Amino acid sequence: MLKKLFKYEWRSVSTLLFIVHGALLVYALIGRMGFQIYFSKSLSDSSNAVMGITTMFYVIVYILGIMAVLLMTMLYLAMHIQKSFFSDEGYLTHTLPVTPTQLLLSKMFIYWIWTILDIIFVVISIGILLINKETWPAVTYALRQMWQNLSSLSGFSDIMNTIIYLLSIFIDFFCFSTGLLIFAICLGSQFKTHKVMGSVLSFFGIVIVSNIVNLIITGVTLPGGIGATLMVTRAGETVVNYSYIAETVWYLLAGIFFFFGSRYILSKKLNLE
Repeated sequence: MLKKLFKYEWRSVSTLLFIVHGALLVYALIGRMGFQIYFSKSLSDSSNAVMGITTMFYVIVYILGIMAVLLMTMLYLAMHIQKSFFSDEGYLTHTLPVTPTQLLLSKMFIYWIWTILDIIFVVISIGILLINKETWPAVTYALRQMWQNLSSLSGFSDIMNTIIYLLSIFIDFFCFSTGLLIFAICLGSQFKTHKVMGSVLSFFGIVIVSNIVNLIITGVTLPGGIGATLMVTRAGETVVNYSYIAETVWYLLAGIFFFFGSRYILSKKLNLE
């Protein structure tokens, strides 16, 4: 039944999202064609000035477009979850012969997949716009430099700390962030009126509490407290970053709490009024 739920959810949300993300790729392709025409011709100074202004405007719209697509995906999926669980559509959803766990997992799978597709579409659009045989060496060099700078600033210069960092990101996204979003929507359903506003307030309230917990974890686990370096090296020996281990455990436990809290509300405290 979970497979059927996933197929239904996929058809429900994907048409519009594919159109929006396809528009981003088309916009990147138009820019690529425009740049190729520009660099293939010798233009006058006035034409160069016009092209410079046009390019700046294009890049601004492109960056805003990426931000809009990413935000729209999150909001659209959140609205879909709220509507299918707690609006008039919820009466049909909760009469299906499925468990609350299956309902939650189907929503989470779709959210995970489309968040990953978001990143893939953005990367492809950037590749369409910028990458060719002339720019490829510069792009790869910039990526290497960015990773090296991130590693040095964050203190992840050895394999163990890199694994811990990547695991923290993985659990943050797949467990904590997704669970937080759905749990906030479920909490918002407990408001007698203005359920959407209740979901928004619940979301930001949980985020604030989470940030406080992260500060406490950082202060307790980092050598020297808050503001200390993320990793210490003594006599050439790398010290494991316990701060990120603690945060990873916190993300995991909180994500589990969000999931079971959402399931409890759907099972015992369902409010469709």
